[in-house]
Amino acid sequence: MKLNSRRWAFGTAALLGLSLAPAAQAQDFFSQLFGGFMQGRPPVIRMPFDDGPAPVPRAERRARYDGGQAYCVRTCDGRYFPLAATGNQSKAESCNSFCPASATEVVYGGNIDNSATEDGKPYSELPNAFRYRDEIVSGCTCNGKDPVGLAAVKIEDDPTLRKGDIVAGKDGLMSVSRPDRRGASLNFTPAPERIRAKYERAPVLAREVDFFSIGTNDLTQYCLAIDRGHPQLSAQADGLHPAVLRLIEMTVTAAHAQGKWVGVCGELASDRLAVPLLVGLGVDELSVTPRSMALVKARVRELDSRQARTLADRALTLDSASAVRALVAEMH
Repeated sequence: MKLNSRRWAFGTAALLGLSLAPAAQAQDFFSQLFGGFMQGRPPVIRMPFDDGPAPVPRAERRARYDGGQAYCVRTCDGRYFPLAATGNQSKAESCNSFCPASATEVVYGGNIDNSATEDGKPYSELPNAFRYRDEIVSGCTCNGKDPVGLAAVKIEDDPTLRKGDIVAGKDGLMSVSRPDRRGASLNFTPAPERIRAKYERAPVLAREVDFFSIGTNDLTQYCLAIDRGHPQLSAQADGLHPAVLRLIEMTVTAAHAQGKWVGVCGELASDRLAVPLLVGLGVDELSVTPRSMALVKARVRELDSRQARTLADRALTLDSASAVRALVAEMH
């Protein structure tokens, strides 16, 4: 009878263990689907008569963190960029190859705010998370040369450009064409009038809409012709590039002429160095993440609108995002 009792007890425990398994799987499923609601680790289910903690299999532990976009993080200042798989390299090797001058870490998630390392450490708990928003860290670069760690790429060498692309430069809008022979340089010619006319419609559009909300992530990507997911160029997609700032200024001018307000969303709105420029350009509203709200409000309150306008005017005369960041860092 004792033997049968033990068998019955074990069988009951086994059934209980099996009945718990679907719930755990369901919870993991909803964690994947609605990851923002569950910040803790998945529940650990112990097997019957187990004396020690149940180890979480590596595949299960990683499932929650590398199911989304991979980001390469420069650990000296927390700056990051989307990372794509390249060849036979692991993501960590690929990250290091793009940023060899500084230590790096790879995190995974739907966005940077809820991303984490393979071991489950959130990006926000890394020692220098978001530090790049507040200061330019001396010696923190990816290439060992540029003060803000972004390598300059000549437009002629941009591998993403295709025939028919439009590039905004010091000579205005230029149309790109590639010669038929391999290895030949790109050709740049003034864009046709019909193309230039398309970029002059903001004043007309302002009469028809209630407001403008500028998504700076996509605006930067398309203005600079840099795919945010490109493994080599995405780190250079900086929204403080003068070309991006000019487009924001053009939109604000057209909107205000019709009595319409302009808001900015995207990462640029939470960038501490960008806030004075956006205020100086006349942006009426900044849409930021909850974690950045207090920082941005404090930054706005300390600004003088006339000084911000002067700063923005100076920034528009510069030729690179790194020069703009250096200017703002010097003034503030």
